[in-house]
Amino acid sequence: MLARNNLGALYCSAIVPNEASATVVRGDDWFVNFSTYRNRSTAENWVIKLSLLAGKAVIAPANRDGKIFYRVRIVGLGDRAQAEKVAGQLQSAHNMPPLWVGTE
Repeated sequence: MLARNNLGALYCSAIVPNEASATVVRGDDWFVNFSTYRNRSTAENWVIKLSLLAGKAVIAPANRDGKIFYRVRIVGLGDRAQAEKVAGQLQSAHNMPPLWVGTE
């Protein structure tokens, strides 16, 4: 089942994100940006697929020039090395160019 956190990010409710202090960068705040979609239902489908394959997946809505985009991210990764490893696995599995990794 899909649910929404207090920042508007969609996530699989079976995996509840830690909504503790958003200003402190903890060790598990690394993410992989899998892709960005204009269509929310496409993003939701990827969240479901990736939650089963790669861990905690969320949708992070973004507004650019008045248009809403839906970023699909794998979140809660322990450090940059883990994020890059997950990114590499996703790139290989889905024949994608290098994926963006960062901290929340």
